[in-house]
Amino acid sequence: MTTTCDTTFSLQGPIMVPHTNDLRIVLYSHDTMGLGHVRRNLLIAQALTRPPVNANALIVSGIREAGMFALPEGVDLLCLPSVRKTAHERYSAKQLQISLDSVTQIRSRIIHASVEGFEPDLLIVDKVPRGLNGELEAALKALRTHGRTRCILGLRDVLDEPAVARTEWHADDNEQFVREHFDDVWIYGDRNVYDTVKACRFSSDLASRTKYLGYLDQRERLQLWANRDCGVDAWQQVGSTPFVLGVVGGGQDGRDVALSFAKADFPRDHKGVLVTGPFLPPEATSELRRIAASRCDLQVVEFCPEVDVLLSQAARVVTMGGYNSICSILTHQKPSLVIPRVWPRQEQMLRARRMRQLGLFSILHPNRVSPSTISRWMQAPTVIPNPHSGIDLSGLQSMVSYVLKSVSTSKYNRTMAC
Repeated sequence: MTTTCDTTFSLQGPIMVPHTNDLRIVLYSHDTMGLGHVRRNLLIAQALTRPPVNANALIVSGIREAGMFALPEGVDLLCLPSVRKTAHERYSAKQLQISLDSVTQIRSRIIHASVEGFEPDLLIVDKVPRGLNGELEAALKALRTHGRTRCILGLRDVLDEPAVARTEWHADDNEQFVREHFDDVWIYGDRNVYDTVKACRFSSDLASRTKYLGYLDQRERLQLWANRDCGVDAWQQVGSTPFVLGVVGGGQDGRDVALSFAKADFPRDHKGVLVTGPFLPPEATSELRRIAASRCDLQVVEFCPEVDVLLSQAARVVTMGGYNSICSILTHQKPSLVIPRVWPRQEQMLRARRMRQLGLFSILHPNRVSPSTISRWMQAPTVIPNPHSGIDLSGLQSMVSYVLKSVSTSKYNRTMAC
């Protein structure tokens, strides 16, 4: 095949990037709870399929609800048979009436066959090195044997309370597995905010492979919305009235926050817009509909494919403390009240407390959530996030630079003749 090549310049010199979109990337997340993992992978895929990388990306997700989101050009989606979390680190098949081992075997074979067929240049694994119940092991071993694919473990900045994170990390012998099967570890965070390597006590060998990319700027999402219907309906419904936005992520554990927001007193001349998520329990959804029908200053949106469309225009934000939600309020610099989850992990509270110290937003413990506590925050003077916090939001740019330097050139040298 004859291929023309373009030249992109970096600090390290010229890099040849094929015009054929021949770079291939797989992004895997096990996805047993919520929408955070798939939202993050969609954002990463969007950044890497645009110029200058111009890759094709396959997202492998463990929830069928991933299909509810618009896909950028060059991105496709593989949904695995779903699994649900029944207790802390305990799982079962969600729809199929079979054992966890059986559904894991099915998922593992699908992943293995898809990865071998797609032949990625880069595999980005979200959080769990072996995948759910070890389902990634066969695919990772095959990729290492072929030697064509660079494998990356991507981690949020905070995994859990440090002692718990260290115990789990070492109990699963993750360090040795990562040494054998991964080239690098990416942390989607800022070391000056939270030092993951220190908190988890990574060995010097693993620490040397770890790169702090920065938090993920969410403005890329709005570029996709400009060309696709990723929230237009919700935006048109909101209208021109100033509004406070309430967000509860996927909604599975958002009942108390959603109901308290819906019953709160909004600032004068503002209304409330609540996005509930697809996993909110049906009885809570019914109650929210009744509340919304009884007041003219509340609008309930049961699902918005791209919440940042609304968040970017909100006067204030009340949100649960998921990683993506935090990145969104930092990106758009919105006065925000964050209500972090404290079970089954302390991850959200640890991140929220550290960022409150930096003057980035207010936090409210979930045990104190009520219409009155949310009302008091909404009636208080607006506090804009500290513009001098110096927090690093360049994660996507760092990722693009990494791919151009370490993947594009190897693909070019291996398969192209310019």
